[in-house]
Amino acid sequence: MRFPAHGGYHVESDREILVFVVVGAWNDISARESNARVIAEAEAIPSGRWGSILDASRLEGITPEGVAEARTLGPRLNNLGRSAAAYIHGESSVAFEIFAKPIIAGREQEVPVRVCRDREEALEWLHSLGYAGYEDGAKGQAGEASTAGG
Repeated sequence: MRFPAHGGYHVESDREILVFVVVGAWNDISARESNARVIAEAEAIPSGRWGSILDASRLEGITPEGVAEARTLGPRLNNLGRSAAAYIHGESSVAFEIFAKPIIAGREQEVPVRVCRDREEALEWLHSLGYAGYEDGAKGQAGEASTAGG
């Protein structure tokens, strides 16, 4: 039986910065669909060096199968030229436990990583590393994720 995707996401980029926003409760279908969208956006970035922001501040949960699928994204993005990753979420959040904590512990870290409190801090950090994009803040509606797609 195939289940529908749950949760929502939005993906956009501006020059050398890709932004991926996730909201709600997720399963493996939402992770697989969003991974494909993020990969497509990353492949369209002309620079061979770029940074990403994952805003998981509104992620409510994710199934174990969804976690397994979501964790395949990082190495794929690194192979496409990602060279810095910012994560937005609180240290008590589901997203922190699933994604950032293992990375910070060094088990998965392949690029510089920073956990940020908000998008402004994430952009400030990426700009300090020399990445261009979003100098005037949000390009589109990256703060608003659509249901099961974006």
